[in-house]
Amino acid sequence: METLTTDVLVVGSGGAGLTAATVAATRGLNVILVEKTAVFGGTTAWSGGGIWVPCNSLAKAAGLHDGVEQARAYIKGVIGPTVREDLVDAFLGCSPDMVDFLQGNTSVKFSLQEGFADWYQDVPGATTSGRLLAPVEFDGRELGPYLQYLREALHEFNAPAGMMIGFDDMPHIANVKKSWKSFRHVAGLLVRFLWDKARYKRGTRLTMGNALIARLLQSSIKAGVKLWSSAPMLHLETDGDRVVGAVIE
Repeated sequence: METLTTDVLVVGSGGAGLTAATVAATRGLNVILVEKTAVFGGTTAWSGGGIWVPCNSLAKAAGLHDGVEQARAYIKGVIGPTVREDLVDAFLGCSPDMVDFLQGNTSVKFSLQEGFADWYQDVPGATTSGRLLAPVEFDGRELGPYLQYLREALHEFNAPAGMMIGFDDMPHIANVKKSWKSFRHVAGLLVRFLWDKARYKRGTRLTMGNALIARLLQSSIKAGVKLWSSAPMLHLETDGDRVVGAVIE
């Protein structure tokens, strides 16, 4: 057994794990990220990739008004009496800064999804637009050899037959038989996907959760994170109440 020492060990390579690893490495720490499967991305790579962030700077730039107390009322109204107010305060205080940090220091970019309302409109504090952010489309070819280690999107959800689609593609798909512009858009997506399949064995136009993970993966590589795939954590090492290490296969 080999013993290694590092500042930070991150277990799991979903959105949370890759964000933690990237931020820590960007701050100058030595970071190892371990992933039990052969590919990186976790369930985030299968998801829509959207994040819910009240009072974010993209909404403010678009002229949409939100407030911390309004957002707090909504969260408490949705969760009910079991709400952890300290976690709510931490989330509301840090999540807008998280978005700004990632956009300013990494490859992660978000777009504001205007017109997407909070789910529970009857709860006080709900808004009709401004809190949903989606990852910007990403060209998987920028990952170079690491593209093969990116978990593919779910074919049943946002990648029918393996061709990834995004929020902005949906109106074109709905109008493909009615609009020449939409037909050309969808045809262009199909041609690129077929070319990608022949050359890379997968699509390289990445959207939704796959785009978010690809951007985080690229950011972690640039920041110097040591990425281990097929490396499950077996158990934690403790000294009393303190976790002092982990055994990684």
